[in-house]
Amino acid sequence: MNHLRGVPALLGRTLLVLAGAFLLRAITDAGTVPRNAGVTMGLVYAGIWVFLANRDGAGNRRLSAAFHGVSTSIIGYPLLYEATIRLGVLSPPAAGALLLALTAVALGVAWYRSLHLLGWIVSIGATLTGLALLVSTHAAEIFTAALLLVGLATAWLAYSRHWHGIRWPVAGLVDVAFLQVVFLAASKEGPTSPYGHIKPTVILVLALLLFVAYAATFTIRTLVRARNINPFEVIQTAAVLLVGYGGSIHVARATGIGVGTLGTIGLLLGLVSYAVAFTAVDRRQGRGPNFFFYTSLGLVLLLSGSRLVAADTVFATELGLLGLATAVLGGRFNRISLRSHGVVYTFAAAAVSGLWAATAHAFIAPPATVGGRLTAPALVVLALSILSYAALVITQRGRDSGWPSRIPRFLVAIVGLGGIGALVISLVAPPVMDIAGGSPPATLATVRTFVLCAVCLVTAAAAHWEALVELTWLVYPLLVLCGVKILLEDLPHGQPATLFLAFAACGTALLLAPHLLKQARAARSRGPTKP
Repeated sequence: MNHLRGVPALLGRTLLVLAGAFLLRAITDAGTVPRNAGVTMGLVYAGIWVFLANRDGAGNRRLSAAFHGVSTSIIGYPLLYEATIRLGVLSPPAAGALLLALTAVALGVAWYRSLHLLGWIVSIGATLTGLALLVSTHAAEIFTAALLLVGLATAWLAYSRHWHGIRWPVAGLVDVAFLQVVFLAASKEGPTSPYGHIKPTVILVLALLLFVAYAATFTIRTLVRARNINPFEVIQTAAVLLVGYGGSIHVARATGIGVGTLGTIGLLLGLVSYAVAFTAVDRRQGRGPNFFFYTSLGLVLLLSGSRLVAADTVFATELGLLGLATAVLGGRFNRISLRSHGVVYTFAAAAVSGLWAATAHAFIAPPATVGGRLTAPALVVLALSILSYAALVITQRGRDSGWPSRIPRFLVAIVGLGGIGALVISLVAPPVMDIAGGSPPATLATVRTFVLCAVCLVTAAAAHWEALVELTWLVYPLLVLCGVKILLEDLPHGQPATLFLAFAACGTALLLAPHLLKQARAARSRGPTKP
C-alpha cells in the first residue's frame, strides 16, 4: 500500500495541470491569442507532460510518469478533436499527422522507459480519438490509415515489451473501423453523403494493406524470431483476412476495380504461405502450430484467389485440379496436411460444379426430372476426384495404413462413388423407365436400389485389397441406407415386380457384403500366402 500513498498528491498535481489547460482554452476563446496560436500552445503544453513522463520513468517513478501520461492524453487528444471539429484550425490531414506524431512520441517514451500504464493510456486515447475524428470529419482514408499504424504499433509493443493486453482492444477497434469504411465504399448507390468523397480505390488499397501489414508482422515474429503463433495472431489474422482482404474484394466487386489483381495477389500469397510452411517452418520448427497456421492461410488464400481469377465455368475445374495436385504431393511426400487440403479442394469443386447437387438429385428427385443433370464441369470434377483417390492410393502404398491417415482417402472416395452412382442413374434410369412402362416411380426406385446395392458390394469387395480397405467403412452405412430407402421409397411407390427386384437386390447385398468382409479379415489373419 505504500506505493499508493502518493496518489492524492499526484491527483492534485494532475488537476492543476488540467487547470492550466483550461486557462489556455479560456484565453483562446476570449480572443486574447489567435486560435492557431492557442492550439499550438495547447499541443506544446501537452507535450511537456510527455517529456516529464520520460524524466520520471528514468528515475523509476512509474506512477508519477503514468499520471503525466494521463495529463498528456486528456489534454492532447481532446484538443486535436476540438481544433479540427469546433475551431476548424486543423484540416483532417493535419489532424491525422499530429495524432500520429503525439502518439509516436508518447509510445516511444513508454517503450523506452518500460512504462506499461503509459502505453495503455496513450494507445486507447489515440484509437478513440482517431475513431471520433473519422466519424466527425468523414475523412475515412486518412484516419483508417492512422488507426492501422496505431494498431501495428501496439502489436510491436507486445513483442518488444510483452504488453500483450494493449493490442486486443486496439486491434478490435481498428477492425471495426475498417469494416464500416469498406461497407461505405462498396455501397451500391455509391458512398452516401456525408461520405460522398470517399475514393473506393484508396479504401481498397488500405483494406488490403490492413491484411498484408498484420500478416507481415506475424510472419516476422513466427519466422525471424522463431516464435509459435499465439491466440491473438490467429484471431487477428482471421479478422484481417475477412475485413482486409475480404473487404478489398467486396469493394472491388462493387466498383468493378481490380478484381483480377486481387485474385492474383491472393494466389501468390497463398502459394507463398504454402512454400513458407513446407520449407522454412517445417525444416526449422517442425509440424507445429506455425506449420498449420501457414498451410491453413494458404488454403484460404488459394480458394479465394482462384474464385476471383477464374470464370464460373472454369472455377470448379481449377478447384478439382488443386485437389488433385495436393493429393499427389501429399501422398508423394506423406503430408497429411496436404492430403486434408486436397479433400477441401475436392469438396469445394463438387459443390461449385454441381456434382453434389446432381448426386442428391439422382437419388431423391421425382422420375420426370431424372437424367441429364451432370453438367460438363461436374463430370470433369468427378473424373478429377477419381484421379485424386487413385493418386492417394498409389503414393501411399506400403506406408502407414492407420485409420487417421486413411480419412482423406475415404472422404475423396465418397465424392467419387457418389458421382459414379449419380452418373449411372442418370444414364440408366430414363431408358429403363421408357422400356418398362408402368409406373415410373416404381422403376426409378428399383434402379436406385440396385445402384446402392452394387456400390455396397463393390466397397465390401475392396476389403480384399489392403490399399482400399477404407472403402469398407461405407458397407454398413450403405446397407442401412438401402433398408431405409426400401421403407420410404420402394414400398410406397413399388409394384409387385419392382418390389421383387428391390428386395432381391437388397437381400443379396445383406448376404454377400458381410461375407466378403469376413472372408477378407480371415485372409489377412492368415498372413501372406507362401509361394
